[in-house]
Order: sequence, then structure tokens, then C-alpha cells
Amino acid sequence: MAEATQGSAEGKPRVVDNRAAWQPNFNGAALALGLAADHRIAEALLTNGQPAYVADQSGKLVYANDGYHELLEMALMSNPAAISDEDNPILSPDALNQALQACEPVWIKQTLNTEPTPRNLRSLHFPIANEDGKSEVLVGGVYYDISRESALAKRVASTQARFDDITRLISDWVWEVDKDFNLTFVSARVMEVFGIHPRLMLDTNLFDIGSFMDAGRDTPDLEWRSPFRDKLFSIVDAEGKHRQCQLSGMPVFDSVTGAFAGFRGTATDITAQLEAEARATAAQTRLYDVIESSSQAFALFDAENRLVVCNEKFREYHPTTAELMKPGVTFEELITAGAERGQFSDA
Repeated sequence: MAEATQGSAEGKPRVVDNRAAWQPNFNGAALALGLAADHRIAEALLTNGQPAYVADQSGKLVYANDGYHELLEMALMSNPAAISDEDNPILSPDALNQALQACEPVWIKQTLNTEPTPRNLRSLHFPIANEDGKSEVLVGGVYYDISRESALAKRVASTQARFDDITRLISDWVWEVDKDFNLTFVSARVMEVFGIHPRLMLDTNLFDIGSFMDAGRDTPDLEWRSPFRDKLFSIVDAEGKHRQCQLSGMPVFDSVTGAFAGFRGTATDITAQLEAEARATAAQTRLYDVIESSSQAFALFDAENRLVVCNEKFREYHPTTAELMKPGVTFEELITAGAERGQFSDA
């Protein structure tokens, strides 16, 4: 077996190759694996393939290929206690026992803490029946290095997280439709905004759940398949209330044929903003109504002495400059114009 001993120059375990002790005659292993049809093919597959082993019912290793031996070496270098039984070096004894007891294949994942980066492994452990196929006499295992796949999955997850964070900053939800405007993707945040599960929206036509609020100039020309930004779109939420969104979209075309494939874009719920603006407008209108109906002349100037509002009574008191009394005109400009037009007899 691959045995780890202490005392190397670097202070790390030294691997000694004595695997001949647990690697018997190859032909016997090939027969046990049912590959006796052509021993040369079997030898090539086993020796040069993925790390593999065969053990008997007692869990005793009876065959292991070079790939498995390399895994043992890495396991021992990273952790000398990784192999508890030096005479029977099994990397995954628990999985081996599960396969024997369950009489069915068992998949597991494990990590070797190797330097400079850990190696992630996925392995299949399976019982091997005897010639009559009625009873298991051996168990085999094959290991697959999924380190690259794991690293790729982490990068994809990280990229998705960045995408989600940016999406939350610039919009409430993301949508995508096919060439017929049927929704093919809706981001999960639509549940927070409208109380509708995104799965319930899939395959629904975009114009069955809402419509652009303004006709004509502010409605994107979808027939021309052009990008559009911040167009008002009304949607009915789960409670039956109309909510207003700003919809932005980009046309999508098939990368091979160039055919129109649909739109994808973002949406932001601005219902609260529009309602606040409407309340502010209503309050301002009420204020202007009160000022205008007053019997007293009234004018309001801001901190920079610019006119904010005045009523008709105030204009009547200053007829020579009445046409100048518009929001933004300064008090100085009104006084100067009044003086020039003889409004002030003593001026």
C-alpha cells in the first residue's frame, strides 16, 4: 500500500510504494469485474481510467488501479490519518459498507485537503454479483475529480449573486419573453412586488397580465423590435390592485440565424412614487385654491426672493406688472419694472 512515515526533510509524510501487497494478479481482478472478454481492453480501461478499486465482502481491498493509488498518496500527504488501516487502504470505507449492505449503488462526495487547493471527489460504490447474478461477492468503486466543476459552480453562484445584487439596485424584477411575448423567465423578486409566484407567470402572455399605460409617443414600438426604457406599464397584483411599473427592454436575436427571439429587460414598481406625487399635486392644488379664493392680496417669495405663487387680487393691486408675475420672477425684477412703468408715483 501507500504508507506514510514521518521524518522527511520537509517535515511532511513520505509515501512509500508497496501497493503490490494489495494488487494481485490482474486477470483475476478483470474476471471479477466481468471484463474477461479481452484482458488487454480490460487492463487499458482499468489501469488508465478513473481511479477505481474492488474489495471483497469483508471490505478487504483486492484490486486498485494507478489512479486510485495516486489518490491514496494525495490523501496521505494531506492527512496521514486519512487511511486508518495501512494494510487495507480504503478511501471511503463507509460508502463501501453502505453499498454492501444496501445491495445497490451509492454516490458520495468528499474532499481531500491537498495543497495548494483542495480536491473535490464524487465516487460511485456498487455491489458486484457472482456469475449467477444472485448474490454479491464483491464491491467496486470509481472516483471522479469534480474540483473544476465545483470551482465553476462557485464562480457561477458568485456571478449570479453579483447579478442579483445589481438587479436589486437598479430594478425590482427581471423578465424575459419569447417572440410571441410569452413570459419565459421572471425573477423571484416579483413575488415580493406583486405577491404572485414567478412560476404562475411563466408561459403567460405579457399583455395578459398588464398593458402600457400611454398610447402613442410613450408606447414602445414592439413591431420594430427596438430597445425601450422606463415605459409605464400597469399590472394587476395578487390582490387585484393596479400597480404601475417602469418597464425597460432589449430585443433578443438568435445567435445563429439572427431571427427575433423575444425581449428581456427589467421592471421597477413606481406605484408608491406616483401615488405620493399625486397626493403632493392634490395638496398643492388645494393650497392654490385657498390662496386664489382669498379676498386679500397674497404673494409668496422663496429664500432667493423669487415668486412662488400669487393670487389674482395681488395682480389687481399691481396692474402694470401683472403679466410679469409668474413663478421664478424676482422681487427686484418686479420692483424695477414697476418703477420704469410709473407704478410708483414717488419713484
